[in-house]
Amino acid sequence: MFATGAFANVMNQVIGVSYVATYEVAGKYIERGKRTCYGLTIVNVDDPLDRFQFCIARSEQEATAVGEKLQVNGRRSKFVDQVLGYTRAR
Repeated sequence: MFATGAFANVMNQVIGVSYVATYEVAGKYIERGKRTCYGLTIVNVDDPLDRFQFCIARSEQEATAVGEKLQVNGRRSKFVDQVLGYTRAR
């Protein structure tokens, strides 16, 4: 599984397309396992079918409200879509 994820990330860096879009926080979640993931589910404001889930620091998750808008930058490819960073949208 790790090798598949690593391959997808490398391919995304090689052939992926950069993007910037505004997303709204649709939910928060916590996954417990080897590591605890404090995650956000975000939905593109212009395309509700465009959704991401990703892990962030616990303090960041606690400081982020459902319904808050985020300016997200990332990379897309047929292998994987990645959130590389985000800021609070005004």
